[in-house]
Amino acid sequence: MDAGRADVLSNGGIRSAREEPTTMRRQGLLVTAAVTAVALVMAQGDLAAQPPGVQGPVSAQPAPGALQATPCGLEVAGPTTLAQPGPIGAQRPQVGARQGQAGPAQQEGVVAAKPSLTQLRTPTELKVLYTIGAIGATVNLRAELKLRAEGKPVPNHTVRFRVNGASVGADKTNGQGVAQLAYKVPNEFGARKVEAEFAGTQSCTAARDDGTLGVVKSSTKMTLALLNPNQPIREGGTVHVNGRIVRITDQTGLDGREIPVKVDGKEVTRLATSPSGAFAISYKVPAGYGVKTGKIEAGFEGDTLYVPTVASLDFSVKPKLVKAWLLWGGAEGKVGQTVTLSAMLGTTNPPLPNHGIGGKSVRFWRERDARWAAPHIASKTLGTATTNSSGIAKLSFKIDDKALGYSIYAHVDGVLDELSVEKLYAQGGILKVHKAPVNIAVSGPGSGQIGQTLTLKARVTRATDGAPVKEAQVQVPGSPAKVTDASGEVSFSYTISSGGGIGTRTVQVTSKEDDRHLAGAGSKTLQATAKTN
Repeated sequence: MDAGRADVLSNGGIRSAREEPTTMRRQGLLVTAAVTAVALVMAQGDLAAQPPGVQGPVSAQPAPGALQATPCGLEVAGPTTLAQPGPIGAQRPQVGARQGQAGPAQQEGVVAAKPSLTQLRTPTELKVLYTIGAIGATVNLRAELKLRAEGKPVPNHTVRFRVNGASVGADKTNGQGVAQLAYKVPNEFGARKVEAEFAGTQSCTAARDDGTLGVVKSSTKMTLALLNPNQPIREGGTVHVNGRIVRITDQTGLDGREIPVKVDGKEVTRLATSPSGAFAISYKVPAGYGVKTGKIEAGFEGDTLYVPTVASLDFSVKPKLVKAWLLWGGAEGKVGQTVTLSAMLGTTNPPLPNHGIGGKSVRFWRERDARWAAPHIASKTLGTATTNSSGIAKLSFKIDDKALGYSIYAHVDGVLDELSVEKLYAQGGILKVHKAPVNIAVSGPGSGQIGQTLTLKARVTRATDGAPVKEAQVQVPGSPAKVTDASGEVSFSYTISSGGGIGTRTVQVTSKEDDRHLAGAGSKTLQATAKTN
């Protein structure tokens, strides 16, 4: 019965023992194929994303305990579920063992493995983009993160950067998958190795790449400026120039650089820059240089970090100054009077007419300064006059100041390039101002009835020039004082009293003394007539 021994099948049939090895081999091949298919589908990602015609028989419905992952490179609200594969194929029931016989042996080597998160990650690739920058410039280190298979950008993922092995920071990729990081090129020439690294996520594989930051020399800029641009330069004088050299990438000064200096094409010195890139040039104009325009040139010859540069500045040498002396006098007068000041400019001390300098403008002013007791009064320009061929300048002006003493000062304008003027202050003039007398004129009706009130007007003027006196206090006997207006006038009322009867009456008007004017008086004669009512 060995050759013809039969097993009882689960459906009640009988299978020959000779058929069992062949059947088991067929089942093993089917299980192996099923496992391979599941592994391929899981490695390709989301099953639902496959075209309908190529989806396998394995269901992608999530099951309890299923592995979950966010699709790499997609902005989603929550994780996408990847189902774990179920049992591969239906297992045939075992044939029950005959009484006294052992059951069939279990198949070995056919196990359905669960996919891990590593197997579910989408491959990515990272590329460092080439960058070039000058010394001191701030450049952007850039790296691009994409899906390896599709080439699509991977946004919102962190990429870390290193330069020559040192970490310099990190940035998240933008919508194009590009991360960029600002980096200041240090003061060291030569290309630098740029490394970018993406650490990966549960859905994206890690990636890294190496690139190069090209480094070039920085351009430089030099400036020169006169220390005192308004100060004339003459033979024997010194030209003072401030200079500075910076790199144009960030305007930082270049420290410790040697600066050759030339004057009119000939090198005169070499200087070293300060930490801020500054340097100072002092050039003494030699005797015999002449009246002309000179040129100062400063240069930087360049080095391993910076390119050369040069700057120049022109300076003008003025004629030698002529020594001169200025002497002036004073004046005296009343307020309102016109007086004359005079000054003399010459090449001798004191100035003399036969050595005078003509055609120069002399400015006069008065001031009650600390040389005087209080009150002190600020300076006021009186006017200007031009010297004649004898060097004499005369200025006539009207006095309109308070009756006090003042110092007179004088100055020659517009001669800085030709004259060195010494002022003889000790012999300077004094302005003495005296109070002016005033005249009071009274106008109005020439007659009136006894008991009648008349309106009269008083006008106060200076006796020196006839100008109106404003703010003068004017008074009529029996009436309060009144103040004149800008025209020197004031109106008042006068009532003809019965005392004295019919006849002439004289109305007296007086003004008080002030800081410019003496007291004054005026009168008007009226004819008093009898009352008619």
